Amino acid sequence: MMIINIMLILKNMKQIRNNRSNHCANSYYLIAVIIFSLVFFSSLAYATEDNSSHDYNASSNTTNTTNSSTSHIHSNKTANSSLHVHPDTNLSVAFFMKDAGEQIKVNIEDFGIKNPLASEPHGFPVRFFKANAQNISYETLTINASYSEMELEGMDEDKLVISQHEHNNSTWIMLPTIVNKEGNTLETTTDSLSLFAISSHSGNSSEHIYNNTAEIINNSSHNHMDNETKPISVSFIGSGNTKIALELDSRNIPDSPLPGSPIKFFRIDARNLSYYKVNIEVAYPDTELNGTDENNLSILHYANSTWTKLPTEINGDKNTVSASVDSLSLFAISSFSGGGQNMSMDMGIVSDCLRCHGSRTNYSGGMMEEMTPKVNENIMNGSIHADLNNASSDLNRACWACHSNSTTPPAKHPMHNPALTCTSCHIEDTLNLTKKLKPNHLTRHTAESSQVKAAAACILCHNNDVSASGKTINSTVSHYAKYPAVDTKDCVSCHQNKEIGKKWSSPPDPRETVRLANVEKKLVSDEIWKLDQNYSIAISEADKEGQSARIELYYNAKPVKKELVTEGDTFKYDTKLVEDGANKTIIDLGISDIFYGKTVSLVTFRGFVPKHIHTETSVKSIT
Repeated sequence: MMIINIMLILKNMKQIRNNRSNHCANSYYLIAVIIFSLVFFSSLAYATEDNSSHDYNASSNTTNTTNSSTSHIHSNKTANSSLHVHPDTNLSVAFFMKDAGEQIKVNIEDFGIKNPLASEPHGFPVRFFKANAQNISYETLTINASYSEMELEGMDEDKLVISQHEHNNSTWIMLPTIVNKEGNTLETTTDSLSLFAISSHSGNSSEHIYNNTAEIINNSSHNHMDNETKPISVSFIGSGNTKIALELDSRNIPDSPLPGSPIKFFRIDARNLSYYKVNIEVAYPDTELNGTDENNLSILHYANSTWTKLPTEINGDKNTVSASVDSLSLFAISSFSGGGQNMSMDMGIVSDCLRCHGSRTNYSGGMMEEMTPKVNENIMNGSIHADLNNASSDLNRACWACHSNSTTPPAKHPMHNPALTCTSCHIEDTLNLTKKLKPNHLTRHTAESSQVKAAAACILCHNNDVSASGKTINSTVSHYAKYPAVDTKDCVSCHQNKEIGKKWSSPPDPRETVRLANVEKKLVSDEIWKLDQNYSIAISEADKEGQSARIELYYNAKPVKKELVTEGDTFKYDTKLVEDGANKTIIDLGISDIFYGKTVSLVTFRGFVPKHIHTETSVKSIT
């Protein structure tokens, strides 16, 4: 049994006067509460407490709840009337009106366990449903859903969550969900109607499999087994009875030669399991290597009729290699002579950064192609920092200098830690550079009027406008800067007289409409983080386990975005700065830590926020 109630707090915006201070005398509000109830069982007994209620029974020709759609139009009702609709035994819609209103059209579709979209919500889906309404203006809505133990199939009730699909960016957003285990109900609030999903959160149980044969798994042990008897470990997000098949010594696919020198093949399959990432660890005895250097080992994945080399972690002490994928099929371990040095992200030394992040490394689709940042090695070799950290013989040394602040390879993979900024080296005495720049050269410039001063970012003069790399977040001074600096005639053209200098005292980069600042911020729940350009960020709530928090973004004190995030997520905001231009990202913050306290909670952000935004009505060429 599944019952879903959606409560909307409605407001007839057409009847709100501009002068709200006199709304009691000059205008009136239409407040209504609407409850949509999706009832998933064979019969329904519905009782009303209001004698003035009206029942409207629609034709009950819908016999299957899955992928069914119910649409109703309701006439205006007198003040303080209530309206109840029972289209069939699987759906109940109740309206509670305080005043007359326009006709309201409500449409609800129940998709059951079948997802109507290609993108999957977090965790293991239980049910999908879609709700929309016309001729209704509302502020907030509350969703209440009941569930039965049979529907959960062994899932943990504490991990149930309601998610909402956002049309703008085609993503699923987990809503803050209250679980009432005694009443078997879920409750959440949101501010819009769309497609919803009820699922068990993906973090409900992280199960590890250490078998080399097919087996039914439920609540598997987390203990590591002996490498000689249990050579493959698979870590995944699962629930209930899941069948994992691990097949060793699988043969290669015919007519698909494996790159490198093959060591072994293995296949992994899974049924009754919903996942978004799989961590694989394979143990190897020294006898299998036949003298091959273990630092040259890589795990490969066969998908879309091709072999793809995965970024592989090598642990020589444990004799294991590991990698992460987003799909399961045939895998292999192969050796690539001269393919780079040890790149263990957890235990070993990371020396060959360009093995994964260089422009010559290709991933054919999937998670690695999307998530691995790349730099153009050819362009970087001609940049200011080509010889950084004596990198003339090995460009990787330049990577170490900014991403680990060291002349030696980093002991651990830097992951998503921000690189050093220009001022870390050119202002502070942290490195022995050939030439130090004066602080005023880097931090400000002065126009003709001596009273007008404005901050100048390094990228203003040292950015490299090369079409090969494009103007992306990776096209930074550190990777592609020219030497000497570009001609500053564009600056002079805007600031050549006193009048312009006075009016535009804080000008943006003349080649860009937005300038961002790289920040790290620890924000507590009772504070407001005020950004430039009248933006601000606040934490509305965090769950008691410190696994998620709801972030709210405001512009001119009005909310523009709300999102539930977890550690490792990214909070982004795009907006249109030019009337006929495309949206641009002005806020790009990674969530590196979430802490829950009894009185206050804390979220640590790392990333980019607006420093200066130059909006225009249109882009015109100057001839």
